[in-house]
Amino acid sequence: MAALARGHDFVFDLVVDVAALHYAPGPMWFVQVLLLFSLAYVALRAVRPAPQAGDASPLPSHRLLLLAALGTGAAAFALRLAVPVGAEIAHMQIGYFASYVLLFAVGCVASRHRWLERIEWRYVRRWWVTALVAIPLLPVAFLGWHALVRAPVGVAGGWSFDALLYAFWEPFVAT
Repeated sequence: MAALARGHDFVFDLVVDVAALHYAPGPMWFVQVLLLFSLAYVALRAVRPAPQAGDASPLPSHRLLLLAALGTGAAAFALRLAVPVGAEIAHMQIGYFASYVLLFAVGCVASRHRWLERIEWRYVRRWWVTALVAIPLLPVAFLGWHALVRAPVGVAGGWSFDALLYAFWEPFVAT
């Protein structure tokens, strides 16, 4: 649509882009990711049906949430060694997929067990405090560290303190 302002023909450009299999989803990249995850979930359930779960299934323990956050941070760090933040594959930021996959999977399980309907403040409080501590931790740590080493911040990936901190910071804020 923006090319119209530059005198381009919308229909012609659309036909050319579709024929060349070129597309740019823009903000719809997230819908694309959800569609892929949903198709994978449907395929999983076709092969392995979901077990019947009652409403009484307990919420995950805080220990399990901690392990999930640590595991997600480790997976994000490892993933970003191969595909750094900012690099796209089919218009998707693969460097963030450790969190995306975990959150999608937990959302599926939470829905089946009706966890969101049963969460109470006393359960959430620990993670609320964790997020409030973690949110300012990243900029404070970067300002302090980079004031000492006088180097640019590099969170995209690779073997660096910045990339490691960023990879572990995200799941603790999300949890």
